[in-house]
Amino acid sequence: MLVFLLITASAATAIAQRRQPANFLIPTTPLPPNDLTVRREGADNGTGGRYQLPDSTWHEALVYEIKRDRVHLGTVGTGVSRAYSPEQIIRFTADSEIYSALPQGFARELFNAGGYTLFDFQKSNNPSAFLGWTTQQLLLRVHTELPRRLPTGRRKFNKAMLAVVGDNPELARQLRSNKFRAWPDAADILTTYVLTQNGLSK
Repeated sequence: MLVFLLITASAATAIAQRRQPANFLIPTTPLPPNDLTVRREGADNGTGGRYQLPDSTWHEALVYEIKRDRVHLGTVGTGVSRAYSPEQIIRFTADSEIYSALPQGFARELFNAGGYTLFDFQKSNNPSAFLGWTTQQLLLRVHTELPRRLPTGRRKFNKAMLAVVGDNPELARQLRSNKFRAWPDAADILTTYVLTQNGLSK
């Protein structure tokens, strides 16, 4: 157990060290020559959003494209975007969705409360229109731990969640009977758990 904690702490330290404050923002001037991270987007047809740098400052942006390992963000009125990697920004928003930078890449938040964060992570940069679900993963971060992948098979998923929320008697009973499925139920399980931990009901 001590070895696992030391490995987790060193991995988290390495991630934090990689995330030095970015020394650039989205360009508002003509395209810099020979900068492959910057591209012309044409009309301002991106999605409204914001992004947060490692120095905790937030900036308005247009979100043009979201990939596992990069997001293209632009400034209103310029038609220019810059590619950001997970090492360069902490999180960004697109409409009402929130994306976080994880060691695996950018992931969409499905739930975030009480120290539990559930993510939808697409591990392929170019998922198939028909089979994209096969490269989709549920990731769970508990407090400051590194995110871990949740299994999607019913029995394995219920067993994995039992280890997280098993001190709730009603949830434990349902999980032992394999009541839940990963994709439709994971966020609901966490919602119920956090609410009851705080003396509330769903």
